[in-house]
Order: sequence, then structure tokens, then C-alpha cells
Amino acid sequence: MVWGSVAQCILTMRDKPRKLESVITGIASASVAQNTGIGQINTTLRQMDGTTKQMAATAEEGAAAAEELSAQAAELGGLGLALQRIMRRGEVNNSPKAAESV
Repeated sequence: MVWGSVAQCILTMRDKPRKLESVITGIASASVAQNTGIGQINTTLRQMDGTTKQMAATAEEGAAAAEELSAQAAELGGLGLALQRIMRRGEVNNSPKAAESV
């Protein structure tokens, strides 16, 4: 009976390293998969950062273009008013009363 217990204990001890090796192999495999996933996340984050920077630059360029366009529109509006004043003076100078007084 003692020999049976000893034999059982030896068999249990023999199987434990195999189970431990299996667990360690599983952990190593999971670590590789996790490392791959982290690498993919880092790559995606770098791409997102680049895209964000490009979008910010494009938005800044768009804002500058809008500001320039607004300034040009204001200048064009001023030129339009000046042209209207010139045209009104011409109408006054070309009116029948102006012609009679000459």
C-alpha cells in the first residue's frame, strides 16, 4: 500500500512538469500575440497622428485662404462703391441740366 502511494506520488510529480511546460508555452504564445497586437495599435496611432496633423494643416490653409478671400471681397466691394460714385458723377455731368449750363 505504501508502494502504491509512492508510485502515485511519483506519477503525479512526473506529470506536473509537462503541465507546467504546457502552461508556459501558452503564456509565451499569448505574449507573442499580444506583442503583435500592440505593434499594430502603435502603427495605427502613428497613422492617425499623421492624418490629424495633415487635417490641421489643411484647416489652417483653408482659414488663411478664407481670410484672404474675405479681404479681397471687401476690397472689391470698395472698388464697386467707388465705381458707383464715379458713375453718378458722370450722370450728373451728362444730365440735360449740366449740358445746358455749359
